[in-house]
Amino acid sequence: MSIDLTLNKSGPKEDLLVYIPAHAVKPVPVILTINFNGNQAAIDDPGIKLPVLWDRRTGKSGPATATSRGTDARWNRC
Repeated sequence: MSIDLTLNKSGPKEDLLVYIPAHAVKPVPVILTINFNGNQAAIDDPGIKLPVLWDRRTGKSGPATATSRGTDARWNRC
């Protein structure tokens, strides 16, 4: 899910990744985390779209690579 941060559709946006337990029959808790490496880094799931990331060292934006999937897996140890 993408959330536009301005009324301009080509402006900045946030991508929200939501996993819902497959067999949930009632509401389940939600854990929100912020991550600066992209959703694909949180878990190695090829279904997560690769985002465009801003590199603070170069000051430029570029696409994330498939090799970055699951590289920040400490987030999925809940």
